[in-house]
Amino acid sequence: MNSVFQNIQSFLSINKSIKTKYPPLYSIDHPAYSEIREAEIFARKNIKFISDSCATNTIYAIEDAVSLIGIIDRAIKKAPDDLDLLYAKCSACYIAQLSDQAEEIRLKILNINPDHFDAKVKGNNSKSWEMVFSMPEWDEDIKIIPQAVNDFQELSQLIQIVRDNLRPAIAVVFPAALYTGISLVNYNKCRWELMWTNTPFGYIATHYLMLDNGVVQEGVVPHSSEDKATVRAGYWLLRRLADEDYCFIVITYGEKILVNQRYFFPQPLKDKLRKMGEELKKITPLCPGKLDELQKSAQWFTDKYDINMFKY
Repeated sequence: MNSVFQNIQSFLSINKSIKTKYPPLYSIDHPAYSEIREAEIFARKNIKFISDSCATNTIYAIEDAVSLIGIIDRAIKKAPDDLDLLYAKCSACYIAQLSDQAEEIRLKILNINPDHFDAKVKGNNSKSWEMVFSMPEWDEDIKIIPQAVNDFQELSQLIQIVRDNLRPAIAVVFPAALYTGISLVNYNKCRWELMWTNTPFGYIATHYLMLDNGVVQEGVVPHSSEDKATVRAGYWLLRRLADEDYCFIVITYGEKILVNQRYFFPQPLKDKLRKMGEELKKITPLCPGKLDELQKSAQWFTDKYDINMFKY
């Protein structure tokens, strides 16, 4: 009997450690918040970006990457099992060219959570999958759009990957100069919605910005990807969204940010995103150069659904 009891206690102890839930890294309630902010500010000062059509190149000094690891280590001492912090350290080790140490941390993350999104995808796409310090910084206080985000915005990429206090996050960026129907007159609140629809020609993901002054804007996210996974491919952005609890809703005009809200997904949207994620795992991503199927799906969707059905 003692043996059974001890086994149960041991299981509960292990299970508890695996499920330890810290506040998000952006939260002032996180036990390592001061170190997280210190690391984020250090990264913003010392890591610069040059972007092209599908990726960003980082410019930094190796000694700065090593210093960044030291700051993150101090944060980890206060929250040892925080997987977001461990992944941040893994990312810093990669840019410091400490590949063996980075891989050791990545495997540790997967040992705790075998379904950790970034750690899992990185394993099969070690060269193509960009890590957190290759993502432009973001938070709710930013007033001028980072150059890397602006470059992808000009390529009409509305859903973007950003770095929110050391962790990857999604920003949904609507440029008002392009979407001329956007008006902030009498605007107070906004929300975001996504539809994942199985048409006779295949799946299509459409998403909607809705303001409480009646403005509605629509976008499409092609679930496409090259052979090797990249963080900015539509398929992988959608897969990431399926695991998220929030995104940033952003409206810009040129380089100026007019609206910048951390939007927490209501439960019905979470459920929809989780279901989409499971279905995405079962299908082959579209080839970026062959989107005929998506165009047919988009036409079918346009004929069947009226954008006016979406309201704040």
